[in-house]
Amino acid sequence: MSPCAILPPNEEYVKISEGCVDRVKEYCNNLDQWKLIKTSGKGQDLVEVFMKESDIPGTEDMYLLRTTYPTSVKALAALLYPWFPYRLQWDALLESAEIIKNFGDGNFIINHRTRGKYILNPRESVDAVKILQDGMNMFFASTSAPYGDVLLAPTKHYVRTTQYLGGYRLLQLDENRVEFSMLFHADLKLSVPRLMNNIVSGLKAKLMIEKADNLRKAIKNVPISPEHLSS
Repeated sequence: MSPCAILPPNEEYVKISEGCVDRVKEYCNNLDQWKLIKTSGKGQDLVEVFMKESDIPGTEDMYLLRTTYPTSVKALAALLYPWFPYRLQWDALLESAEIIKNFGDGNFIINHRTRGKYILNPRESVDAVKILQDGMNMFFASTSAPYGDVLLAPTKHYVRTTQYLGGYRLLQLDENRVEFSMLFHADLKLSVPRLMNNIVSGLKAKLMIEKADNLRKAIKNVPISPEHLSS
């Protein structure tokens, strides 16, 4: 894409980010369409990972993780926000999350960069993001922003990935228990033979479980400032 390309108006990016939060709600609210592929832990620490075929022809499968945490939605959200100092303390894969544009009302363009791990090289994406407070619950949703290469030129030594849909659903079950769902649907741009698809699928599930486990540890070990619980 030419650096002289005309970007869509801000309203278009807001429309995209708000649309993807509706899709995150839809997928997280209906487990009937998902197949359980992996579990980890037990009891209150049980983590389940589900998979379904993509609704976009020719793209990789979709993954959904679900678990519960002994915390509040506000505390969990504080650990997830990219602009608070906590996320990089516990998320071993995330290298940075830079806000490129803030459209207000929870709509952003964010450049996510992740470290290399296992067979993955360092990666980055430019995403339209929506963070929605819905009563006591919260939703985080993101999808690759159109003209991402114009918004931010690809970074040397990072693979620019395509995120079809990603996000989190935080449901307050009771005073100190949150049901947490993580949705992942992306093209990691891996140059691997088709016969390795099962390995790639297992890797995605493994990375999601590792992230959920690290978040569980952060709930116990990372203190959150009181002012960040009122945001």
